[in-house]
Amino acid sequence: MIVKSGTLNLFGTKETVEVSESTIVRLWLKEKARSDPFLFLRLIEDNSKRLERLFGAGVMLKTEKIWTLEEQGVIFFIASSDKEGSKYFIHYVGGTQAYIGDRKMGTAVCGFLERLLQIFAGSKVWA
Repeated sequence: MIVKSGTLNLFGTKETVEVSESTIVRLWLKEKARSDPFLFLRLIEDNSKRLERLFGAGVMLKTEKIWTLEEQGVIFFIASSDKEGSKYFIHYVGGTQAYIGDRKMGTAVCGFLERLLQIFAGSKVWA
């Protein structure tokens, strides 16, 4: 699930951090789950088909497909599978501890997730 903590060792780097490590992102996720649980579930369920329609075929890594996106200079990784749902990571040079308190990055990640949610809900298109 998206709310568990941890890092993903993609391409030999330990600076790939799960987005929910950020205090700001964690609060945003909790609020989204409380205010609109169906939309929140849309974010964490298996989004492989939606992501494939949006961004093309992902890279298969063990049991998950991975999509890599760059948005406003931030590299996002989305891992999705039918067993574990969708998980969201970013490449952050400072590592997990620096990311936790980075308010600007947390705000940028919330904006990215909100935009993705609107696309998953069908109210926007990726441009």
